[in-house]
Amino acid sequence: MRILGGEVVLITKEDGAASGHTWDKTYEAVERQLTAMGADLFEVGALQRGDGDKPQFMLLRTWDQKKVIESMLAPRTRLPFVPWLWYQNWHESHIYVRPKGESSLTLIDDLKLSAVARMRQEGFRPAAVVQTSPGNYQAWIKHPTRLDRELGTAVARELATRFGGDVKAADWRHLGRLAGFRNTKARYRQVIPVPDYDAWRAQGANGW
Repeated sequence: MRILGGEVVLITKEDGAASGHTWDKTYEAVERQLTAMGADLFEVGALQRGDGDKPQFMLLRTWDQKKVIESMLAPRTRLPFVPWLWYQNWHESHIYVRPKGESSLTLIDDLKLSAVARMRQEGFRPAAVVQTSPGNYQAWIKHPTRLDRELGTAVARELATRFGGDVKAADWRHLGRLAGFRNTKARYRQVIPVPDYDAWRAQGANGW
């Protein structure tokens, strides 16, 4: 048996599709989220946790969006951006993303689906909505211009208050979850059977 965390999925405006369980679909989920957010540079982090699920330290890397996506769209020459995250996530790290530096994006954390629907009704159309756990969502709002640190934090707090998000997590550069990886918090783990060797080898032939 193997214990896995709940999957973090990207909900698109077009069809509500979620990432699946193959490596190719993880690449697809990452590509779709980075494209939707639209920043030139991203900081991608693996948060390692210790006893009691307490954060220990964050491993941060800077990704150039164009370079990463071009690599992901060419399977034969893919660079090890996503495999590094798989490795960290498999070893219980949480996988996060944010635009690097000041940006035109605001993250609203810990939203209910009804709040996301109300956002759209009130004229706020998220660039990306990520389901982080059952019943909980994060929304990235994209503004017409870049917001400096002070204004970015003020906007994040105002939107979190307005739509019932986590005000404590509202600032100009808060990290959000990256779709396609497991939420490794203990309460979201589930036990599933692990295929035997022949099954794993067959899956490998199909892109795992």
